[in-house]
Amino acid sequence: MLAKTHITFALSLTSVGVFIIQPFIPIESNHLLIFYFAVAFGAIFPDIDEPHSKIGRMFIGVSHLMNAIFGHRGFTHSLPFIIILILLLMVLCNFESVRTFINGFYENALVFLVSGFILGNLLHIVGDMMTLSGVPIFLPFKSKKYFVLPKALRFRTSGLADQVIAYICGAFFLGINVMINPNMVHSLKGVL
Repeated sequence: MLAKTHITFALSLTSVGVFIIQPFIPIESNHLLIFYFAVAFGAIFPDIDEPHSKIGRMFIGVSHLMNAIFGHRGFTHSLPFIIILILLLMVLCNFESVRTFINGFYENALVFLVSGFILGNLLHIVGDMMTLSGVPIFLPFKSKKYFVLPKALRFRTSGLADQVIAYICGAFFLGINVMINPNMVHSLKGVL
């Protein structure tokens, strides 16, 4: 998947969950924006192993190193990688200075940042499991590639289906957020 498809796919699926829980557990607009930002960043993060990806170009040295060690769609696209990320974030979040710094921007922001980032990473993997290439989700223990769609429905990265999915998911994300919180979408006009 392209970066824009990963982002819109992750945000659209996340917004369904938000839409379902919002009547029972209201989420403030600021928290929701923080959460969506973290989901979007998490949705492109596994591609740090590809120097030509959006995130790979942002962290070019790290990206080349990750690619040399793991290749693209290798370890950063696996469940063991997600578990390591969770453990690292748990350790990082235990430092009082980190909690104070991040929550200083907005109360309880850390919870929304961490959970959104992990969810975005997971949805990235699910998205790549829809493509022709698949994902070795149990690497380094098992190199078999897994898919979530039947072979006939899988698509090529950057192909027409990838583009169409990006735009449909983007429209869906905006549409569902109008229902969740019309004021938040209005405040996004300056950002978009």
